[in-house]
Amino acid sequence: MPRPNDNLHSAICENGKNLVVAADRMFTMQAPLNLEFEPPISKVERLTPNCVVLAAGNSLSAQEVTNRTRSKLVVGAPAPTDMIAGHLKAEYETFRTKR
Repeated sequence: MPRPNDNLHSAICENGKNLVVAADRMFTMQAPLNLEFEPPISKVERLTPNCVVLAAGNSLSAQEVTNRTRSKLVVGAPAPTDMIAGHLKAEYETFRTKR
């Protein structure tokens, strides 16, 4: 879930046919470490030819949820957005429950 300070942005273009997305690369750890840096890891990742996922918060956690979701999809094939969202939600819930 994006937090108010996460830099995730999107804009609809070409009469609703496309969506442009952008995200920062900042990685932040709160106290006691108080660490902040920009690794070469993108917070925008393609899941299917017609769908990307934007991550906020802990990038390692987001990567785990994204990879588990990807394993449920057909490689290289488009999928309905609501189906992808359902898989992401289920994997996120599983991740949170285990955590």
